[in-house]
Amino acid sequence: MDIEILGIDRQKIVNALIAEGVKGIEGGYAIIHTLPIFQKKIAMGNKGFPWSYSKSRSDIDYNKGICPVAEQYHEELFLNLELAELSLDLREINMIVEAFRKVWANLNTLKAK
Repeated sequence: MDIEILGIDRQKIVNALIAEGVKGIEGGYAIIHTLPIFQKKIAMGNKGFPWSYSKSRSDIDYNKGICPVAEQYHEELFLNLELAELSLDLREINMIVEAFRKVWANLNTLKAK
């Protein structure tokens, strides 16, 4: 999804799809390097393993900004439809397709809001 081309905030699109009855849609996803395991540098036990291991690098930095593309997708661009969590029949699949068509056909209306 290219926000510059669409000219609309992702959250407005997500909200419109939810309003049309689309379940399991959200913006963003888990950015691995921002998870607590990496931020706290503790994977196993409570002593910082594997970062505390003598042959591991301890100077690795997992701060925001090291993966700018992944971070931008999470914060602004990516639409996530949790299909694996849903048990959809053909009617529901068609409803989702129609909801996307309707929202995309009415982006100008959403921009005005």
